[in-house]
Amino acid sequence: MNSKINLIWSENKNCRIIVGILHAFLFACMLAALSLKAEEQSDTLDRKELLASMDICPYPELDELKDCKFQKDWLQVESLSREDVDTAFSNFCDLVWVKPIAQKNKVFLFGENHYYQTTHYLRNRMLFALNTFDRYPLLIIEQQYSLSGFWDYYISLTDDNEAENFYQNVIYNLVGTEEMHELLGHLRRWNRRYPDRRIHIGATDVEHDYISTLRRVIIPYFQLLDPSFRVDLERITILDLKDLLQDLEKRLQKAKSQNLVGAYPFLTPQYIECVIENLRSFYLCRQYDFNYYRQHAMVRNLTDPRFYGKFLTEGKVMIHGGSYHTPTHFPYPEGGNFLREGSYLSFDFEPTKGKTYSVYIKGLAYQIGSMADINLDSCLHHGSSYRRTIKKFQRAYKEGLVSPESYYLFNWEIDDYDKLIFTKAYANGHLPLLVRKIKWNKTLEKSEEISRDFYETMRRTKDNYDGYDAFIIIPRSPITHVKRKRED
Repeated sequence: MNSKINLIWSENKNCRIIVGILHAFLFACMLAALSLKAEEQSDTLDRKELLASMDICPYPELDELKDCKFQKDWLQVESLSREDVDTAFSNFCDLVWVKPIAQKNKVFLFGENHYYQTTHYLRNRMLFALNTFDRYPLLIIEQQYSLSGFWDYYISLTDDNEAENFYQNVIYNLVGTEEMHELLGHLRRWNRRYPDRRIHIGATDVEHDYISTLRRVIIPYFQLLDPSFRVDLERITILDLKDLLQDLEKRLQKAKSQNLVGAYPFLTPQYIECVIENLRSFYLCRQYDFNYYRQHAMVRNLTDPRFYGKFLTEGKVMIHGGSYHTPTHFPYPEGGNFLREGSYLSFDFEPTKGKTYSVYIKGLAYQIGSMADINLDSCLHHGSSYRRTIKKFQRAYKEGLVSPESYYLFNWEIDDYDKLIFTKAYANGHLPLLVRKIKWNKTLEKSEEISRDFYETMRRTKDNYDGYDAFIIIPRSPITHVKRKRED
């Protein structure tokens, strides 16, 4: 009996020792896990602080949105597709709300903050939806005018081999992004499928890349008149344009007298005259006041019959530009409506007055993707804001702080309104969000409780929204892809 008791006691003692060891081991594991978690949290905080110092903010995690002071029902949204237009031009089921708008108005303005690929895909679907529900035979883009003839000629070509040859050997360096190339391909497919409902493409901005304009448009044309005509593109500056423009005007008169047509049928004296005038506008922008002369030029390019005025007078047009240019409920006092194309077309230009509709597309976070390793100096012309964004990301990428496949906001501090938007984004799979209603009274009341500065920020946000007929949010998107340039 005693031996049996001793055996049980021995076994229990051994069990207690084993259990004690297991408890100690588990406790040690728990401490290690807590320590690792704390270390990871510390690393995360350190990384976020470093990124913040670079004006980069990671796309927020869902846990970071829990303390939002705005209620979810204060912002009501409807998700839209993030896909590009399909091959049948038919994926418009989420855009049926556009149909009565297309039929009622003459000008559809699509305004955005730049470089979001998803925005370009939405633009594509909007364009072909407008032309399915109604007839919008011209798309105008915020690019320099001189590109328009080359682009429009390309999308008119019916032979695939001829079109590919023209793209590769003539306009490759005139199509700055992969997304622009895709748009031209869609337009060409549409025009082949529906030749009686052809869509044209135009551009209204000044000649920002004036060197390219001279190299690819002006010089080849005037060399047909005078093979010895040269411009030293390595040394020319903005200040040299004044004298050059005077020389080009004299040469143009001779071209007109001969009705000289360049290598392609759109290169007429009338087209070249418009390019020269637009080049002069860029000179005035740089020499005097950029915004004043740029806006005068863009309104002229839209409304002058020599440019696109006939389209706006006789038909309907879709305009895609930066959100600054496109509000339709923002009248200027004292004759200032020319400062925004949307304001001018809505309030001053008689053929379109009261017949405009505007959509503001607001992109938030970028995914940099393959652009993380790109040398921007090897790429075609791109905006200064694009360069700053890529350069910031590349600095952080070099230090191992960011991933090309993750999403980031640049020059952005997330506030409570942003938290509400991102909460909606998570609930809708991070798809584009069509804003159906904002309870501004409650939003502004709560904003004032948070701080006076935040209230003023939200008031400006409301005023900005009120300038448009509709508002769409792109929570996150790949950045647009600038193409590498080719040497001539």
